[in-house]
Amino acid sequence: TIPCSPGLDVTTDGGIVRVEGTCDELTISADAAIVIADDVAVLTVSGSGTYVSTLALGDLRLTGDVNEVRWAGATPAVTDSGTANTIGQEQ
Repeated sequence: TIPCSPGLDVTTDGGIVRVEGTCDELTISADAAIVIADDVAVLTVSGSGTYVSTLALGDLRLTGDVNEVRWAGATPAVTDSGTANTIGQEQ
């Protein structure tokens, strides 16, 4: 568990990371990781094979491949330049 801080980049390949607090910007460059976060204004996922879950998400930018991103709140603005990514609201 780590607190959100300005410019936070999760880089632990294969890790399970809990990010607490509100993030203006969160980057995930890790591969094959699991990241659980609270509220994220801008989420960038550049790693591949990663699962991300957030409570609220404002803007999602995907450049990595084969990621899954889920959120609990309103649908964010999405830019997906990667391949085989799965995104959607938590069921």
